[in-house]
Formats: sequence, C-alpha cells, structure tokens
Amino acid sequence: MDTKRIFSVEYMEYMPSQATQTSFLGRFLITMKFSLRMFTYVTGNFLMYMFWRVFKWRSPKDISDQVALVTGGGNGLGKAIALRLAKEKCHVAIVDLDIVGAQKTVTELESLGVKAKAYKMDVSDYDQLVELRNQISKDIGCVSILINNAALLALVPMCDTPKDHIQRIIDVNISSQIWTTKIFLEGMVEQERGHIVQICSIYGLVHGKSTMYSMTKHAIHAFTSCLEEEIHWKNWQDKIKLSRVYPFFIATRKEITDILRKGEMFVNSPEYAADKIIHAIKYEERCISIPKGYYMMIRLFSLFPRRSIRNFYKSTFGKKNDVF
Repeated sequence: MDTKRIFSVEYMEYMPSQATQTSFLGRFLITMKFSLRMFTYVTGNFLMYMFWRVFKWRSPKDISDQVALVTGGGNGLGKAIALRLAKEKCHVAIVDLDIVGAQKTVTELESLGVKAKAYKMDVSDYDQLVELRNQISKDIGCVSILINNAALLALVPMCDTPKDHIQRIIDVNISSQIWTTKIFLEGMVEQERGHIVQICSIYGLVHGKSTMYSMTKHAIHAFTSCLEEEIHWKNWQDKIKLSRVYPFFIATRKEITDILRKGEMFVNSPEYAADKIIHAIKYEERCISIPKGYYMMIRLFSLFPRRSIRNFYKSTFGKKNDVF
C-alpha cells in the first residue's frame, strides 16, 4: 500500500465510484460465504488454541538484564510493577511528573542490584519522548519492555469538566500511550524483541458515568487490539508481544476505594496486580483481568440490556455513586 499516495492531496479529493449497489441475491450469497468461512476458521482455530493451552508445556521467558520503561512509576501500581521487574533482574527507567516519588522508587530498585534512573517529563509530548528514548539508551540501554501505566483518574461527568481538563485527560490517557508505543516500538523491531503492556482498566470493557476516563480506557482497548493486528500483518508477532491488562479496583487511590461497598467488589493490592502483570509478560499472555479469569465474564456481562446493567450498578455501588 502506497502510504504517500494515501496522504496526498490528490488522493483526498472526491472521486465518485463506478460500483453499483449489490443485489439482494448477491448480498445473500456473500453473507452465506462469509458465514461459512468464518465458522470454519473460527472453529478450527479455537480447537487448535484449546489443544495448545491444555497440552503444550509453556516455559516462562527470561527477562533478566532487559531494560524496562514504566510510565507513572513513582507511586501506586507503577511503582509495584517496577519493583517486581527488578526482582526479575530487569533494569528499569521510571518516568513520572512526581520526580520525588520517582527518585524514591529508583533508590529501592538500586537496592535490588539493578540499574535504574528517574526522568521527569510530560509523557504526552512526542518530542520529549523521542529525547527520552535516546537518553535511556545512553543511561541504561535500549528499552525492550514498555509498561504504559501513566493515566489521569477523572471521576467527573464530561458536562462538569472544563475544556482544558478534557484535553489534558485525552493527552495523558490516550496520546501518551500511542506516542510511547510508536517511539519505543521502533527500537524493539531493531532489537528483534520487545513486549508492550497497556494498563487498560476494567473501564475499558464496561461503561461508566465518568465519561472521559471510561472513554479513554475504551480507546486504549481498541488501540491495542488494532495494533496487535498490525503487528501480525507485518509478521512481527514472533518478536513483539502485546499484553492488555484490565484491573478491577486497585488500592492506590482513596477516591475509588471509598466508593466501594465492602464485600461487594474486588479490591486488589498493587503488589498482587504487579505479580499478575509480570506473569503475563513472562508467559506472553495477550489479555488478562486482575483478578485473572474475569475477562470473558465481563465481556459477556456487557451483552446484557443496559437497563439491567444500570440496576446492577445501583445495587452494588449505590444510586448516587460517582463511578457507575
């Protein structure tokens, strides 16, 4: 495909198609062929996948001495992931606007015998990220594990959110993950190895009344799914691995845990979540929920009528909760 032609001015000009409307019989035949082909491929690949999962022994890959970049690694889940990576003997770069927290994390990482460095920067700035990649290569080495963890938690309705705050949420929660992925993926392709982890959140699978935050997590869910297809199209799937992570509530922010009713919903510790994420990297798992095993249940849950789902939210979180 000629990308230069696609983005040229001439290509963007309106050019009427000479194609005619597909007839009813044609639509019927195409639908039947499509359905038969899909059933054959999906069924066959599903059986092969189940056989592989049950009978093939999978040994964890060794990630020691690799360089990992953790965005938002100064506190909370990012810090827990960084420490867990260090226990696997990974060298870790920490990026966070909270440079004090990032430096404290680095001190703990160095005590585990690995190289670590903290960087203060805006992860939504493309040019700064390019410079960051070059700087990390000089200080520690080329990044082969990318943990896209940085995000703004915005539990407010869109109508009550100022314009500049909305733009900032989009920049940090969506643009930053796209830019970091694009910039560091280039180096991974050159190294012929790499693993990208997108911390998506359960909000990427369900709909919440915190419109902007939920929307950004849905966007990352879609972005990573499409990127996975692009990687297969380029035949990089044996070298570059992707993992999507959908955590339930993690005990890092008081705003979230205060809303939950005890005994009604999972709350995970950052350390527990970090363990599952590192396990996903070592076993090259495509998508996991935390706790594990709830991914498909949540996907099926989303098929229920919206009225049923809303009533479930009200009974679980209360009618006046700010989350669902």
